[in-house]
Parts: sequence; structure tokens; C-alpha cells
Amino acid sequence: MWLQFAPTPSKPPTTVAQDIPELKDLQNLEISDWFGLGLQLGLSEDDLKVIRDDFHQKTKVQRREMFSRWLRTSATPSYEKLIEALKEEGDIAVADELEKKFKDK
Repeated sequence: MWLQFAPTPSKPPTTVAQDIPELKDLQNLEISDWFGLGLQLGLSEDDLKVIRDDFHQKTKVQRREMFSRWLRTSATPSYEKLIEALKEEGDIAVADELEKKFKDK
């Protein structure tokens, strides 16, 4: 008796609204104001102040911690939300770069 296995369905392509960002991809984004972006992403001013104070004068670490907190606390983090927030903060070039990434998929 031969066993037949159904083919594994291929993963459908993700869209910018479905693809959940990973910290390793976000921490190196060259954004102009991590604090303002954090507010746009829905983080509280108090949380952002704690990050600012805990990692004083370490912008890259502050940026990473802000993204880490957003990924942990947001119910639905997505590139779509990030791109929208980047545009609101005036980081158009970074937002355009992320949008292009999804067009190339």
C-alpha cells in the first residue's frame, strides 16, 4: 500500500499590509526622528522617554529599542503601518524604499 501525500501548498505572496517586520530589518533604517516615529506608531510618550533616558546618546540603540517595543506591543505591526508613519514623519525616501521592496517581490 502506497501512501500519498498532498502537495504542500505554497505560501501565498505577502503584501505590505500582511508582512510583519522583523527587528533585524528595522534597526538599520536611517530615520530622521526615532522618537517622533515611535509616537506615530502608537507608542506612548512615557515609553519613548524611558528608551531615550535608558540609552542616552546611543541613537542606534534607541531606534532599535523603539522598534522592538512597537513589535511587542502592537496588535498588528505591519510594513503598511510603518510606511504610513514614516511618511507622516517626513521620512519619504525611507518609506519609498520600503514600498519598492514590496513591489520587487
